[in-house]
Amino acid sequence: MTSKLNSVIRNPLPEKWANLCRGIACSPLPIFYRPAVDSTSSEARRAAERGAPEGSVFLADVQTRGRGTRDRPWHSSDPEGLYFSILLRPSWKLSDCLILTRLAAASVYEAIGSRLRKEPGLADALRIKPPNDILLRSRKLCGILVESASVQENVEFVVMGIGVNANQTDFPEWLASRATSLRLETGRYFDPAELLVGVIRRLWSRYNHLRQNGPESLAADWNDMIRNEA
Repeated sequence: MTSKLNSVIRNPLPEKWANLCRGIACSPLPIFYRPAVDSTSSEARRAAERGAPEGSVFLADVQTRGRGTRDRPWHSSDPEGLYFSILLRPSWKLSDCLILTRLAAASVYEAIGSRLRKEPGLADALRIKPPNDILLRSRKLCGILVESASVQENVEFVVMGIGVNANQTDFPEWLASRATSLRLETGRYFDPAELLVGVIRRLWSRYNHLRQNGPESLAADWNDMIRNEA
């Protein structure tokens, strides 16, 4: 269930996202791009209610009303970050969907970790802060928000929102002491398209594995990833 990305992107992409158009097979369904949205998760929810298919990815350079857990604001007005949401439609009970936050965190952790292997000491400084944050040197690098819609206990759809501090070099004063970016930590630029592809490829693979083998199939990997978390 994979397709060439250059055949499924629904909006013209600027040069920043050029690597999404180079025949990388990672997403089964469309990628919807907009330069700016209120929130990619809100965009995904609206599309889900119109019948958008599972696997659709909603990508933006900027979010004007990005949000995290408990409706806290997520700083995403800087176009140097990576902001996207993916729509899932698992045939699960609502209680089974709690595992999807772990699935997203594991996928992001692996994708970023693979990019930090050549950076002395940094890969070991990458941590998952359960259930939905990725930290680098104890500062927030990525946030994840998983929301669902259901009828009674039956899930209609799940929206998984992910924000990664990729190339920001400056944060608002209220956030500067708690956040970091890949660029600040390494001094080099990270291609957001390559990061996106890395996350989606791992996420979709893990999601299909969960559907075939059940939520417990993630347990061993998850415990290994958080083994050094205080």
